[in-house]
Amino acid sequence: MRETEKIWMNGELVDWADARIHVGAHGLHYGSGVFEGIRAYQTPKGTAVFRLSEHLKRLDNSAKLLHMELPFSIEELRLACHELIAANGLPECYLRPIAFFGYGELGVSAMGNPVDVVIMSWPWGAYLGEDGLKNGISAKISSWERIGPNVIPHVAKATGVYLNSMLAVTEANRAGYDEAILMTADGLVADGSHLYWAANGEGTTNPGDDLYRYEADSGELTDVAPTASGNGAEVQGVLGASADGSYIYFAANGALANGASLGNCNQNGGENFSGECNLYLEHEGEVTFIASVDASEDGWNNWRGVDRSGGNSPVLKTSFVSAGGHVVIFKSAQKLTGYDNEGRDEFYRFSVDEPDQILCVSCNPTRLPPTNEPGLASLQQLGVFGASPAPVRARSLSADGDRFFFETSEALVVSDTNGNDGCPFAAVGGRVCQDVYEWEAKGSGSCESEEQNGGCLYLISSGKSTDASYFLDASASGDDVFFYTRSRLAAQDKDDLVDVYDARVGGGFATQNPPPPPPPCEGEACKDGPKGAPEPSSPSTALFSGPGNPKPHHKKAKARKHRHKHKSHKHKRHAKKNGRAHR
Repeated sequence: MRETEKIWMNGELVDWADARIHVGAHGLHYGSGVFEGIRAYQTPKGTAVFRLSEHLKRLDNSAKLLHMELPFSIEELRLACHELIAANGLPECYLRPIAFFGYGELGVSAMGNPVDVVIMSWPWGAYLGEDGLKNGISAKISSWERIGPNVIPHVAKATGVYLNSMLAVTEANRAGYDEAILMTADGLVADGSHLYWAANGEGTTNPGDDLYRYEADSGELTDVAPTASGNGAEVQGVLGASADGSYIYFAANGALANGASLGNCNQNGGENFSGECNLYLEHEGEVTFIASVDASEDGWNNWRGVDRSGGNSPVLKTSFVSAGGHVVIFKSAQKLTGYDNEGRDEFYRFSVDEPDQILCVSCNPTRLPPTNEPGLASLQQLGVFGASPAPVRARSLSADGDRFFFETSEALVVSDTNGNDGCPFAAVGGRVCQDVYEWEAKGSGSCESEEQNGGCLYLISSGKSTDASYFLDASASGDDVFFYTRSRLAAQDKDDLVDVYDARVGGGFATQNPPPPPPPCEGEACKDGPKGAPEPSSPSTALFSGPGNPKPHHKKAKARKHRHKHKSHKHKRHAKKNGRAHR
């Protein structure tokens, strides 16, 4: 933060360094304050503050939700903002009006405490940096949920509410992301456009059980699924939405678009699900029919959301929506393609780019009848690593919607052979021949075909392990796929324990897979090869100065002695000087 000259504080301009509050202020201890974030921009006509009056009205409304009465009118605060901008001489800046309960009593109740109002201004560029503005940012779905409206009035821009956001962003930053995306308890994106239920005409004059969109900035409420029938659209739930909320997928009994007929989805209390209902896409006011799906328990989980009503393990959704909203993956036992799934659940893919075609991405491309049903991160959902696992779904669909990861015990490619001799149930979950697969759309990654369920199927785990392999998670791009397996997929893996692997595009470490040692030699292969000719001696050095090599000393040949027949003579051996004795 860059310091400026002045801060407006309780009706006066004070120096930046002199803007102080008491450490006993109620807002400091309990987060009992409200604030706004406002931008002022330089224009040809001078500095202009973006929607200043609207921001200050929202500040006043937030204060009322906290039973706080501002000691200044909206007009007085508007003039104070202009006064501060002029005093600091900033053609462009960020304005931060904040009101909080000040120093008084320190009980939880703030009744009787004064209300302090402060306005700051300083230069602040793009919130996530110019590079983020130009090239985009990375974001992750937070394990923290957005607090519900019946917990704290989150429509109030209150200081205490932002502890929820601070925890989510800190988690994202520590994981290497720029920002966090908070979801509601129903699995909806909590920021941007807010979607929620209304019943019996409480939201608008239309009959109930419709789906409504609430625009936070404008306060506008829109019926996304209008119908003239007396019971409304009978919306059952939301599968998911695009990151910006402009695409929304939902299930309803009502016939809301061409091709749809009335459904009869019903939850008869507890875990009793029955009937069929329609999947729809809403975008820019237009509703498109996708398919009619069953409302068995697995089908209901497409829009059911996270269930914490009982048990240790949460019930996680079986549907996924791409970040841009163009693709949805859902699970159904209905026969939605030419493949006869014989009433077993399979994963299906709908794309806005091909609205007349639904693909079964988990079906057996050989057209053999199914022997089992695919799953999603089953080991994670079993809660093996803790009694109460965090209700966070694995990322089974890449952000662009072109890669989908799932588990199955069926051999969908010829290299998957670990079920050839039978496939009993595993001790932990699934079957012992369960493997991790990827379906990839044509033109994405290395897929250049549509022969396998309209794209390409890849085996991520080995397909050879005698124990089940489990999908864990994937990166947003799908370039990294994490899974559990007992298979020794790297030379460094010497044990039979379950390990976590990362199947990475273009990845792998040479140190993990060193080349094998050469085989031992046998027979003639163990003999040394023929030796080459001896190297010629080095020539004398032309630059050498000094005496040359000594001349070699050669012995004179001795005359051969002849024995005389008559008498032999003995001769003594004499030692030669300057030399060893010779015979």
